[in-house]
Amino acid sequence: MLTGGNGLPDLEFIRGLYQRDNRDKTGLFLVEGVRFLVSAINVDAEILFLILCPELAIGSFAQRLITRKKEKGIPVLYVNERQFRWISYHKEPQQGVIAVLRQKWVPLPHYRRIRKHMWLAAEKIQSPGNLGTIIRTAQATGCRGFILLGDEIDPYDPLVVRATMGAIFYQRFVRSHKQTFLQWKKRTECRVIGACCQDGKDFRTFPYDDLTVLMLGNERKGLSDLQKDCCD
Repeated sequence: MLTGGNGLPDLEFIRGLYQRDNRDKTGLFLVEGVRFLVSAINVDAEILFLILCPELAIGSFAQRLITRKKEKGIPVLYVNERQFRWISYHKEPQQGVIAVLRQKWVPLPHYRRIRKHMWLAAEKIQSPGNLGTIIRTAQATGCRGFILLGDEIDPYDPLVVRATMGAIFYQRFVRSHKQTFLQWKKRTECRVIGACCQDGKDFRTFPYDDLTVLMLGNERKGLSDLQKDCCD
């Protein structure tokens, strides 16, 4: 991690977190704007430091939040407007504050036959906006988290994060692969249901009393053969 004279990462490093390779290497990601900062604070997300531009109007509420985090030892990197606009992912910078956070990944849950626990699983969702919307909907409907099969999906892509509107902080994320997932399925005796528009059954006819995983396919091609193999 490159640092400046104040011990905080330099601007090049921060901007680099918009690239997946850098996010994967560091386990970090960025959020911009007061809405996301509030959501992160509400769930006690691990905020490593803040980037603040005093020249941009961020409001007294945001100032109070930042003051509280500083009092708790969260470092703040102050930048001017030109620097902030260079770092920002948005054409119109969002309220002069960016947070650098630790990504949150968890292992596959160890419990067996826990009643009425729903997880989502996905392998290849092409649109970041679609994935963000799914994450937002999952949070609103009480899903416990996401199981990502393979390495293609990145929930911490800035476009995904933005589309979640803060729901990213309320979901658990698991990275798994086919054999590991199948072993976990056998061990936990969970039910895996695939979302399919052809030759399927009405989702309302399935019992959801026990641990259930809803498998989501690609927007264009639907469920892959790998995903179908995982379904009951």
